[in-house]
Amino acid sequence: MDTSEEIPYEIVMRQLLLGRLVSSALHAAVVLRIPDVVHEDPCTAEELAVHLDVNEPALRRLVRVLINLEVISEDPANGVLTLTPLGNTLRENVPGTARHSALLVGGPIGRCWDHLLAAVRTGEPAFDATFGVDVFSYLDGEADLQGVFYRSQAADLEITLAELVVVGWESYRTVVDVGGGDGALLEHVLTACPESRGVVLETASVAQLARSRMAAAGLAQRCEVVIGDFFESVPSGGDLYVLRDVVHDWPDERCAALLRVEQIHADLGCRDLPCGRAHRFSRSGTQFGLCGAHQPAGAIDVQVVPWL
Repeated sequence: MDTSEEIPYEIVMRQLLLGRLVSSALHAAVVLRIPDVVHEDPCTAEELAVHLDVNEPALRRLVRVLINLEVISEDPANGVLTLTPLGNTLRENVPGTARHSALLVGGPIGRCWDHLLAAVRTGEPAFDATFGVDVFSYLDGEADLQGVFYRSQAADLEITLAELVVVGWESYRTVVDVGGGDGALLEHVLTACPESRGVVLETASVAQLARSRMAAAGLAQRCEVVIGDFFESVPSGGDLYVLRDVVHDWPDERCAALLRVEQIHADLGCRDLPCGRAHRFSRSGTQFGLCGAHQPAGAIDVQVVPWL
């Protein structure tokens, strides 16, 4: 954000307040598949409206926003629209795509931000108050949205994979991914480390996604998918236990309960988990990565990270 003297603070504040309109425009562009269409066949706004079967004047307004955001560009000579490098990140099949994140922002998960004020006043999660269940229970009943959620997680992982190389995955015989989602992380690990085995611990509905991913990758024989509740127990026998983007979803008391689960607690060999820096704990040959992330008060993030 540029808060230099050239831009008055009054303008900067209005830019912040209008951020929601930016998200809405990007969400609309992704739902209409504008980035993919323009990438495959650069065209004018008029031609794009015909291709998408939408209202041309309204589309032109959206296109102007996308040009201003540098998502697409327009040739002043002929009006042909082309995709920019920034806009390319919204295409479906590119590494680290932001497409699925855009869909989440414009869907039920994003709409919960409408109830932020009530959450601050009551301390209750906005999603629970809006839909009557927690987000993961909701996803269990919405297969399409659940798929978008885990594809978003997998795309986010692709952005950080280079940093995670320093973990030295090849040094561990069995890697247990606690709350490992659809198995995206272990797919990368086991593909890179042919001598290693993996275990994904997940709920019943998500476990099937992990099994499908491992089967498609030819890794089903080297990765066990276990159905369970990580607040109650985790599989034993791991040389490395990983919680990636897990405990920031839960309040402190649930995080404490998770870290007191017998297997995890024994391998951690500790109780105090200060946030704000990375830690490496080792006991009996098992290592566990902890990192305090920039999350709302009442949550900590635990994940394997580059050790500082």
